[in-house]
Amino acid sequence: HVERTIGAFHDALAWAEAGSFSDQDMHEALLSVMADVDAPVAPSARGSSTFAAGISAEQRREMRAQLLACTREQVVEACTRHVGDAVRRRYRTAAQHCRARQRAARRVARGGRRAGVERCE
Repeated sequence: HVERTIGAFHDALAWAEAGSFSDQDMHEALLSVMADVDAPVAPSARGSSTFAAGISAEQRREMRAQLLACTREQVVEACTRHVGDAVRRRYRTAAQHCRARQRAARRVARGGRRAGVERCE
């Protein structure tokens, strides 16, 4: 199951990096993000959320404007730079990930300190 799960994640990443999503996909994703950005905040939480996040109201408005102006090319670039590169560095393939987990399980069986799984399905 691990190999299929990681394989599906890699397929989704390749889909996003190729820009194979439709304008409708972009619109729906933007609606989803904006629902979080524009979610109401209780007056009692406004100051603490601003303090905790370190983002001023002006910065929040600027971020909102940038999100609304986001293009397909920017989504592809962000996906490649911030998600794709990290995933590729960490897990070259699902099989490598599975083998790494199996090695960890063998170390545990020999008295090593990290837990793992015995097999990948």
